[in-house]
Amino acid sequence: MAGPNPRTKPSILSARQNSAINSILKNEFSPYILESDASFSGFGAVSKWASQRKEQAFAEDASFQTEAVTANATPYKQAVDRKFRNFYYRMRDGRSPGTKRTKPPPPAQTLVDLLLPRPTAFRLFECVKKEEILEQIDEAGVDAYETCLEEMWDDLDEEEQSEYEQAAIASNTNVMQTRQLFVNNFERALNKLCQSSKLGGMAATTILAYRDAQGVAKVAVLAPTLLNFLTTDP
Repeated sequence: MAGPNPRTKPSILSARQNSAINSILKNEFSPYILESDASFSGFGAVSKWASQRKEQAFAEDASFQTEAVTANATPYKQAVDRKFRNFYYRMRDGRSPGTKRTKPPPPAQTLVDLLLPRPTAFRLFECVKKEEILEQIDEAGVDAYETCLEEMWDDLDEEEQSEYEQAAIASNTNVMQTRQLFVNNFERALNKLCQSSKLGGMAATTILAYRDAQGVAKVAVLAPTLLNFLTTDP
């Protein structure tokens, strides 16, 4: 996909450190935002709380009591700062799991609206990193995939995220990027549909085909729940 550089720096935070900060974000920071800045006026409105909570985590959480952090805490604190900031804006945009937007968007009127919403930087990033994420996660399932995706997005600095923001604006007229977004959106929607209890457990496979800008045929095979369905006893 044309657009931002797909290279992403590995996170400096360990799995335990990420887990500790993610717990703070979801269980403490999210409620604080909704209580003190429900209109999402800007990160500055909650930055003091975030800074104080970050310092508390570094002082009290055992995962940050390491030789590496003690020797040079600056890059670790910068990484945590990014996670707080990105969580705030992701929550504002309605992408944070378990949170609710204060003003929900109007329901989609057509199938096109549902599968081809206005592209976001976050979803363009997913298009670039999807295969890498699938190779990294040991645990199958939507939750593991989304968690890894969000952590990789949080590890981008502001300049890298800005590149994706600009690409999202440009992608409104880019047919190839729109096709790739459609494949991801359709796979996600199909997975959710098949997992619905209303259907009693279903599996589906879909083949999508199109030609790229050079005229080469591309095929995407979507079978989000098929393997699990075939290998799990009823």
